[in-house]
Amino acid sequence: MKSLIILLFGMTLALAPIAVRADDTSAQIQSLLDKQASSIVTINVVIKTQFQMGGQAQDSESRMEMQGTIVTRTD
Repeated sequence: MKSLIILLFGMTLALAPIAVRADDTSAQIQSLLDKQASSIVTINVVIKTQFQMGGQAQDSESRMEMQGTIVTRTD
């Protein structure tokens, strides 16, 4: 689970440049995709929740599918 959180956080940082114009953003995203295309994977996430109140319980399940890649820190 920790790896998934790190993966999603890394993707958010990689795909959300701060303070750049829209055309620069497009070029940066295309460059990232060109570099990482071979390591892009499909991530399926299932979130199960249970709510209990007054002796009654309610279960629910949410599913999401997204594209992602593993991002590691380099020194």
